[in-house]
Amino acid sequence: MIRGAIERVENRLAGWKDKCLSLAGRITLLQSTLTAIPAYVMQSTRLPRSVCDALDTRFRRFLWGGSALERKPHLVKWDTVIKEKSKGGLGLRSMRHLNSAYIMKLGWRLSTEPAALWTRILKEKYCKGKDLHSISNLVTSCSNAWRGIMEIREWLNQGTGMDIGDGRHTEFWNQKWLDDMILSQQTIRQIPEEQRPNRVCDYWQQGTGWNWEQLSQYIPATLLKRIASFELMEEEVGDKPIWVGNKAGKFDIKSAIHIVAPSTAIGVGEWRWIWKLRAPHRIQTFLWLLQHCKLLTNEARFKRKLTSNPYCDLCGEGMEDLQHLFRYCPNAQEVWHSLEREGMFCSAGDMDFQTWLQRNLFGPHEDSDWSTKFAITLWYIWKWRCASCFNNIATIPLDKGKFLRYKFLDISTQAMTDGQPLSQGIHPGQNEQWIRWEFPTEGWMVLNTDGAVKAQLGSAGAGGVIRDEWGNWIVGYSEYLGYCSIFKAELRGILRGLKIAKEHHITKLWIRTDSTSVVNALKNFRSEHREHFFLLQQCIQLLKWDRWEVQISHCFRETNQVADKLATIGTEGRLGVTIFQSPPPETHELLYADYAGVSWPRLCKCK
Repeated sequence: MIRGAIERVENRLAGWKDKCLSLAGRITLLQSTLTAIPAYVMQSTRLPRSVCDALDTRFRRFLWGGSALERKPHLVKWDTVIKEKSKGGLGLRSMRHLNSAYIMKLGWRLSTEPAALWTRILKEKYCKGKDLHSISNLVTSCSNAWRGIMEIREWLNQGTGMDIGDGRHTEFWNQKWLDDMILSQQTIRQIPEEQRPNRVCDYWQQGTGWNWEQLSQYIPATLLKRIASFELMEEEVGDKPIWVGNKAGKFDIKSAIHIVAPSTAIGVGEWRWIWKLRAPHRIQTFLWLLQHCKLLTNEARFKRKLTSNPYCDLCGEGMEDLQHLFRYCPNAQEVWHSLEREGMFCSAGDMDFQTWLQRNLFGPHEDSDWSTKFAITLWYIWKWRCASCFNNIATIPLDKGKFLRYKFLDISTQAMTDGQPLSQGIHPGQNEQWIRWEFPTEGWMVLNTDGAVKAQLGSAGAGGVIRDEWGNWIVGYSEYLGYCSIFKAELRGILRGLKIAKEHHITKLWIRTDSTSVVNALKNFRSEHREHFFLLQQCIQLLKWDRWEVQISHCFRETNQVADKLATIGTEGRLGVTIFQSPPPETHELLYADYAGVSWPRLCKCK
């Protein structure tokens, strides 16, 4: 089975090697087909390194157009190619890294799917009642899959965190439950030995919250703000493992590869913009090579000992490097002058090639489509240069400026058919409506909630207000949340409002928030919100409480200003919840505007 993966790749390559494929086409085939062939075997088998390296060798060879009998120059090193596109690579994957990521997925499922039959068999056979991470020795006569899981345990530990429910099953100091860190490594003074095994719940007291007096002795103020955003549940619900490699808390291969092989961006190039240009994939790939300065000009061919002449074949006036080829060669200047006659000008000046390239691709320009036009122009300068070198001048147009103008016209036509938004006026599919705060129907109460995050202050807050059918103030609240995401702040605002409404024995409640993501998460609870699993679960349990009737809907920010003001008050750093039995002075004008029916214009989607 293992060797069969190499054979299947070679069989697939045999059907392609005689076909004429561009670099962009080979990249597409590698991403869509070739790297997928060994994936099935990798998901449950730790492949030998020799097999992974043999697969990588064949992929490298195919990428640059070579074969087992013919070697072609590899313009960019493989370690760069396998980086993400945003970091200067092509997003291809090393087979060693991919195999490790798949085995990490197997280890993750072993930890998070305890009821699965295969999990119970492996744990019974190898764990003997111990936790996966506490097993010290590898059994000599074990399966290939178990050996692979044991090899990647350290990487698995790096990506595993805990979502806190009641805090009874998570060690406060030694496990990742606060962001992607272990608190014992962040302390300002040494932790007493007797406190090291303490659980999260040991520092929490129901009714009063965190034991700030004790925690402030060991934890810096910035982390205390993050801890303040957590609230433990009273019920015994346990804690849930989450994957800290991505924001959703859900395991994925991409984040696992980041842990196996962390990488940094190459240089200062705007790599993301290359792949976002409205241009064919072959031109994007060409720009990627150009950004790396890896085009096979005569100078580059001379350095690789592929030619004895480093000078320009077209003019013979200078060494053919990128600066000469695209800027100073008479053939290139002819192209730029022809564009100037068409009313299009590139950013010039005395600068090196990379600066010139960056300024025209990513810098400001009076023509909003200039970056795409510039990229296409570079592509044709290179294409016409190669046509001249290989005596194929019949493909070169006589009037290059007009030819390029027609190419650019195709871009603007395509942009219109793609439904690009107009620069001014109302967008298609929208109309202007006047919106205002809405009174609830007879017998109902309305709860407006909001969350706020002040990044410059490093603090977050939540707030809300309950009003009756006539708009009268029933109760308001503000809560300091330390520092957290806006999604969590919005959720905490709703949870606090539900608890207060329950205490006031409200039977019919209409919840309104300006966060569509929170409304969707509460109406359609899915596993991708693993980071906030217990918080969402608490909200949903209260929403489904059988002693009241609750509705939740989205409202626009303009109609939620009272709750926004209360959430802003919550960011000011007063620990705990502040209950307002009467409106605070900061909300008086906003309440009057709601009561008086003041309206605001808003562009809304047509129904």
